[in-house]
Amino acid sequence: MFPSAVLITSCRDNNSFRSLLHKAIEEPFVAAVKETLGERFSSSMEKIYRRTINFILQVLILGFKYDIDESSNPTTNTGYV
Repeated sequence: MFPSAVLITSCRDNNSFRSLLHKAIEEPFVAAVKETLGERFSSSMEKIYRRTINFILQVLILGFKYDIDESSNPTTNTGYV
C-alpha cells in the first residue's frame, strides 16, 4: 500500500488528517520545487507554491470529508467509486 493511501485510510478525524497531510506533503513539495528550480527559486515563489499546495490539500480534504459523509449515508451510497 502506498504511504498516502495509509495516511488517508488511517485518519478519520479531519483535523489530524489535515495536520498529517501538511507534514507529509507540504515540505517535500516545496523542497522538490526548490531543487527543480535551483537558483531561480525565490522567497516569493516559495509563498506562491506553499499557497498552491495548501489549496490542493484543502480540496483533497474536502473531497475526503465528502466521501466519508456520502459513504456513511446508505441512501446516497451507490457503491461506485
